[in-house]
Amino acid sequence: MSGFGYNINGFGSFPSRGYSGPVLAWANNNSRPYIATGSSMYVYFAVPINDPTISPNQWEYSNNGGASWGSFSQSAIIVTPTTPLVFNGTTYFHYAKSPAWSAGNNSYIQRFGGGTLFSGATSLGETIAIANNSGNYF
Repeated sequence: MSGFGYNINGFGSFPSRGYSGPVLAWANNNSRPYIATGSSMYVYFAVPINDPTISPNQWEYSNNGGASWGSFSQSAIIVTPTTPLVFNGTTYFHYAKSPAWSAGNNSYIQRFGGGTLFSGATSLGETIAIANNSGNYF
């Protein structure tokens, strides 16, 4: 399991990454990988990933419950935080952050990775994604 490390009560050892210290919770709900933050104008979504070379052009949105998907016109930003993050018992070393999304479009859902990450999980809209943010990242 080189490169993934382990997590015990918020601490981990990641010798293959040269890191030893606390890890931070990603989300308030371990069954929802998408979080968001924003203002009255813009919202940014994010999802944890472990492959920093993943194509950043895989951020999508849907206004019909996922029956069809559109692509954001800008690429996602792949972020490597200084402190690893933990979601649902797995340690992650990166996250994909969406381009700015106009706030107030709660009927839209977002996903990253074409539905292959987290077995097709989606953001479930900005209100739920914002409430899911643990406050440790962004």
